Amino acid sequence: AIREKVLGRPNSCGRIFACDINAASLAQSASDGIIDSGFTLEEAPSMLAQCHLVFICLYPHATLQFMEKNRSHFKCNSIVTDISGVKAEIIRNLPNILRDDVDFISGHPMAGSEKEGYTHASARIFSGRNYILMPLEQNRSEHLDFFKNLVTDLGFTRIIETDAQVHDHKIAFTSQLCHV
Repeated sequence: AIREKVLGRPNSCGRIFACDINAASLAQSASDGIIDSGFTLEEAPSMLAQCHLVFICLYPHATLQFMEKNRSHFKCNSIVTDISGVKAEIIRNLPNILRDDVDFISGHPMAGSEKEGYTHASARIFSGRNYILMPLEQNRSEHLDFFKNLVTDLGFTRIIETDAQVHDHKIAFTSQLCHV
């Protein structure tokens, strides 16, 4: 039942894997039926080899490090996305990190909370929110269409497209400045 609330539909196909440094979060999310399998960072290569779609939910530098470390482990023709609040550095470094057969779609869900971690997760956090995409010239149109449908299924009601520089400039004033 929890999985249905998170995914927004009862008959979801596919499997959901998670990779985290927090073993307790992995165990709890598996117990709750949210994920099918949990993986440690050391097990990430075996997980990535099975994934058609990967969400990297790390800070920008950590996102780049994760992609670089696991470059050879991403499944051929997979879609990889991030949720970082700063994009230009990630986009600038992609050619040196990502293989040509992996489609990176940069995204930023405009949803969140001051509380973090699995224990503070909410099935309603995406409902009615905006999702910002920074499509790249090399993105495959069918992958972009799939991704837009996915975020809509998750509850996002408006998808905004821009480039990394405009995104970073606007987010600096609307989000990052508040933290300063």
